[in-house]
Amino acid sequence: MINNIHPDLEKYIVDIDTIISDPNNARYHSKENIEDIKLSLQKFGQDQLIVVSSAMKTIKGAGRIEAARQLGWTKCAVLIVDESDEASMARALADNNSGTTSEWKPDVLLRQLQSLQDSDYAESTGFSDEEIKALEKELNGAERSAQIGTNEKDTGDEGKWVIMKFNVTEAQRQVIQAALDKVDLEGDNIEGRSLEMIAAEFLAS
Repeated sequence: MINNIHPDLEKYIVDIDTIISDPNNARYHSKENIEDIKLSLQKFGQDQLIVVSSAMKTIKGAGRIEAARQLGWTKCAVLIVDESDEASMARALADNNSGTTSEWKPDVLLRQLQSLQDSDYAESTGFSDEEIKALEKELNGAERSAQIGTNEKDTGDEGKWVIMKFNVTEAQRQVIQAALDKVDLEGDNIEGRSLEMIAAEFLAS
């Protein structure tokens, strides 16, 4: 469908040929990325405004403009902002950087992707079957498959130190580390007992 633009954006529609791609855009859109955007536009249409300067140069949405052009669109919806070149540059950098500072919740992501696998929306998420399988493998590996060993340090009545190794996802590691740091800050980490104290409190609850 050409020019698949959400009805609420109709008053912002302009000819796509009037929009100028910024040659100094610091964000590179790979061929794969453009293909993902094309799939999204085909399935959902344009539901966000492209932001352009008063000279009609792209500030936010360069990838969507390129994808729309490749799809043969002749129109798109834009928000025109009248501001200095410096402000436009900062706006573009802030927008492009915001996506790099967030993270997925792997378990929630996998659950949602799996729920869409048999739907009409499976391909429009931008996640390939290989990526989903890799995520499944990562989370399966997070299940406790521990190797247990001992070192030579004798701690008296408590016996020797026991080293436990287990795999966790990055999100799980952050939760565990935050709990350990909390115990350390409260000054209760005696003889490295942070994890033991956290586990004991959990078992008692």
